[in-house]
Amino acid sequence: MLESILSYANDHAWAGWTLVGLLFAPPMLISLAQGERGISPIGTMLGWWALLLIVALLLA
Repeated sequence: MLESILSYANDHAWAGWTLVGLLFAPPMLISLAQGERGISPIGTMLGWWALLLIVALLLA
């Protein structure tokens, strides 16, 4: 499933930007809303990626 998603994102520019936005925009917005500064948003980003990985493993 992941292979088909990545190949589709590779073929279509808008899908690639959407995938990148899904990986980076939500944790950045969460960090901004919580007022995190400096290096602390890294934990939020790693937590978001861990959540996406867990969901992907559950769907596989």
